[in-house]
Amino acid sequence: MSLIQKTVAALILTACLSSVGCQPANNPGTWDEAKASEYIKEQLSLESVELTKTSDGFTGTGTDADGETFELVLTQQPDQNRLEYDATGSRGTMENGFYSTN
Repeated sequence: MSLIQKTVAALILTACLSSVGCQPANNPGTWDEAKASEYIKEQLSLESVELTKTSDGFTGTGTDADGETFELVLTQQPDQNRLEYDATGSRGTMENGFYSTN
């Protein structure tokens, strides 16, 4: 690595570390609503999902192909690169899990 490349890398790293909320792009603890919706739809085989941002993640609802509706709670932990979810279905189904890049 040349001196110029090292200098540029150091400047980028310094800028990133000094900015508030600088997180890796694939940190599930910092995903936006679209990425979190995509993930939970896939995990629970849901046809539709509606999420609302909360102070520590998202809450919302989802519906599967059989018409069961789910109350969803997604908790984000940015410092642990982690997203946890709990889903309670209208017919008694309960699901929970997590995704972490650690």
